[in-house]
Amino acid sequence: MRRTTGKLGAFALGRELGRGAYGTVWSATHEELGTPAAIKVLHAAARSTAILREAQMVARLDHPHIVALFDQGVVQAADGLGTPGEPYLVMERCSGGALGSQQAHVRSWPVLRSIALDLLDALAHAHARGIVHRDLKPANVLVATPADLRPGVRLVDFG
Repeated sequence: MRRTTGKLGAFALGRELGRGAYGTVWSATHEELGTPAAIKVLHAAARSTAILREAQMVARLDHPHIVALFDQGVVQAADGLGTPGEPYLVMERCSGGALGSQQAHVRSWPVLRSIALDLLDALAHAHARGIVHRDLKPANVLVATPADLRPGVRLVDFG
């Protein structure tokens, strides 16, 4: 994972949190408010309609176990990251990483049961609004720690 000292809109960028087929996720902090965030920038090959669709879906979901969406936009020439025209999402940051990387540490039945119930509640909330996740896996479940705004697990990547 690499570090950057760039900027994207009102956010100062930190280290790279992850990279996938469609984009790269960066740690960020709002420069004026100090709010921690994660910024997902789509690669040039990805269609901007996909990220807009994901943003619209997640914006309709207000649930404690679904990652909160703060903003969305398009990289401008003056921004310090990405290629102009690439879309991005500004989301809640979960500093515990993906559940997939935590599996070796989650061994107690009460903790696993709590995680499963939280995720089922989040999925029921999404389904009640006509939204299907389509890619449920440990890598798309993030762990928020007490250092984050709201501790617990969060579903991500509804696209």
